[in-house]
Amino acid sequence: MFIIVFIILGYVLYPKTERMSIVFACNDKYVPHVGTAITSILMNADKDDKFDFYILQDDISEENKQKFEELKRIKDFNIKFIQVDKDRFSKIKSKHVSYFYRFIIPEIISKKKALYLDADILVLSSLSSLWQIDVTGVYAGVVEDCCVQQQKKLMHISNHFNSGVMLLNLEKIRTDNIVKELFKTKLEIQNDAKFFFQDQDTLNIVFNENVTWLPKKYNEYDVNHMSEAV
Repeated sequence: MFIIVFIILGYVLYPKTERMSIVFACNDKYVPHVGTAITSILMNADKDDKFDFYILQDDISEENKQKFEELKRIKDFNIKFIQVDKDRFSKIKSKHVSYFYRFIIPEIISKKKALYLDADILVLSSLSSLWQIDVTGVYAGVVEDCCVQQQKKLMHISNHFNSGVMLLNLEKIRTDNIVKELFKTKLEIQNDAKFFFQDQDTLNIVFNENVTWLPKKYNEYDVNHMSEAV
């Protein structure tokens, strides 16, 4: 009897660590960048951190997929390569259509939330503190972009977030049918020259102020190396 009570109390006081759902969009050319990002996550993770990685892709070779699997020697994780239907993005004018794959994350990942990271991210500490931030009632937790002052003036907005790090409330985005709105808005602005950062501008327009502003430490821009760090 005492043993059973002890086990139950132990589970309540020390619950099972929640797995972090982390999403990247990647093609075969960006495999080294995403591989570096994942390596930095694993090397700086806490002992109890657990990860489910989702790679949105359309052309990653089996050889490169195996390279991701080999990173498990650092720390174990789950990884799933999600084949994106490129026809879904056929109306989008862009040399880098994969930038827009993040739009459909709520449709293809059935979790309540997920952390989207750009390929050029370096993670310098455990992601657990970021993951645990409450995004209830908003579409995402985001960091203000420090390098788009002119863009804010052109768009007549007071804040503009960087979409390279987004803690997404997938449940609310699905409930409010925001994926459809993202595609609609992108097509409306894609011929307007003032929307220079078309994927990021679209997310800013649609999410509007329905975001939680995160400390800048979660998305610091390294101007020397043109990359971000979490």
